[in-house]
Amino acid sequence: MTENEVEVKLAEHGKEIGSLKHRMKEAEDVVSVVHQLAQEMVGLTKEVGFMNQTLVQLT
Repeated sequence: MTENEVEVKLAEHGKEIGSLKHRMKEAEDVVSVVHQLAQEMVGLTKEVGFMNQTLVQLT
């Protein structure tokens, strides 16, 4: 492999690493949103449970 070929390969790897970093940032953002949604679902589930208890008491 010539020095020029090595430089080209390193440049290609640099571009690929940059792309992968960008994609990982997007994936981290998605994971964060999914975590927030899961927390909201826990809260809503508890709220529905309280509502069901109230309905049982009313009937």
